Amino acid sequence: GEYKKAYAAMSKALKIEPDSVDLNILFARSYYRVHGIDSGIRYVTKLISNNQTTKEYRQLLGLIYTLDQQYSAAIPVFKQLIEIDKNYVQAYMGLGACYKNIGQLNESKKTFFQAAQLDPLDSKPLLEVGLIYLETKNYVQAKKQFQRIINVNPDFPKINYYFAKLNYLKGNLAEATKWINKEKSKNSNQIDAYLLAGEIYEKQGAYQFCAKEYQQAMKFRDFGAEVYIQISRCYRKSGALDVAVNMLEKARKINSSAPDIYRELGSVYELKSDYSKARWAYENYLSLAPNAPDASQVQQKIQSF
Repeated sequence: GEYKKAYAAMSKALKIEPDSVDLNILFARSYYRVHGIDSGIRYVTKLISNNQTTKEYRQLLGLIYTLDQQYSAAIPVFKQLIEIDKNYVQAYMGLGACYKNIGQLNESKKTFFQAAQLDPLDSKPLLEVGLIYLETKNYVQAKKQFQRIINVNPDFPKINYYFAKLNYLKGNLAEATKWINKEKSKNSNQIDAYLLAGEIYEKQGAYQFCAKEYQQAMKFRDFGAEVYIQISRCYRKSGALDVAVNMLEKARKINSSAPDIYRELGSVYELKSDYSKARWAYENYLSLAPNAPDASQVQQKIQSF
């Protein structure tokens, strides 16, 4: 509904300023959301045909292809943009993202580094490189890129979060805690920070703190069943079994077919010595995930009740 309203508003505005690049881009964005990706691509292609020198339209076409995961179509668009203007940073960013999405990580890093050289004050390309290193477990290089960002801009969005994530993945939980608390103090509305803090505290065995962090995250927006399962796990491990069940019942209302709900319910009821409910939960778990890695272990539990 909001996209249709934007589409109608932009249509009227374009009648007044038909040559406005910004208005045409806003209209095109609402156009493909209302009429679909293919129609949007045709519309933007026509814009390019009528405005050969307007780089922003080519960039938008590349982004639409990327949004639709048509990376093989997006890559030539970004490459053509770079041929037109070798200093057009946005094209390098789009191209680097495409390479990353198709698994060409070396090309992706190379392209992001080119973007970083063109605009040394913009740390976004370095972040993308750092995240690639983080995802491939090259923590030394990830830290190097994150440090470069802090050297340029200590207030770069979420940089403390990424340092916390890096240390969490390395198993350095004390350092991860320091960084995540720094992130939360700088941005108290950062949902990802509370979620990561919950994971860190769970690893540390501080289960009451773990649950509080997840609960804090849930103040800002609704989550899927997975977060309720994580909260229940923290409450179970802290001994608050009734609260754990309550969290899992909330998860069931969101997605009653999520196997991990019943796996966790089984664990809670087993601790409560309510073996009939534990059996029911474990049987539901196996019916939903018959090939789960712990299926034989859970089957043994059922047989023991």
